[in-house]
Amino acid sequence: MNGRIRPSAASIFLLTLVVFSASAFAVDALGEQAASSFDALEKASRYSFATGGIGILIGYGKGNGDGVTAPVIGDQFVHELARRGIASKYFFYDADWQGMTVEYHIGYSALGPWGVDEAAKNIGNAANRAKAAARVSR
Repeated sequence: MNGRIRPSAASIFLLTLVVFSASAFAVDALGEQAASSFDALEKASRYSFATGGIGILIGYGKGNGDGVTAPVIGDQFVHELARRGIASKYFFYDADWQGMTVEYHIGYSALGPWGVDEAAKNIGNAANRAKAAARVSR
């Protein structure tokens, strides 16, 4: 076989590489990781202006425990806002502090940052503000 890869083996290798690379770098439709806090802020604001929804900004710090990731928390916030009739998307960045912070961005205004529990308590307030902003902008 003189050390060359057969065409079928090369095709399988390439397909495997593409599939695993795509899954490793896939962006969740509900949210995405940002390069920095500024990048996340910019994306959350841009999302809110473009859609009339809420851009959720998550600062993901250290010591959150097993299974408590920014996408797990972000998905829950997006689903709860959708249940209330509000489109949203989260943008998270790695932070240097302990725990996690959450902010809601609605047009030019922001609510937060809060810890996850306080942000959850204020989700109704954020939804009401987004609905009011939608009425004003019509």
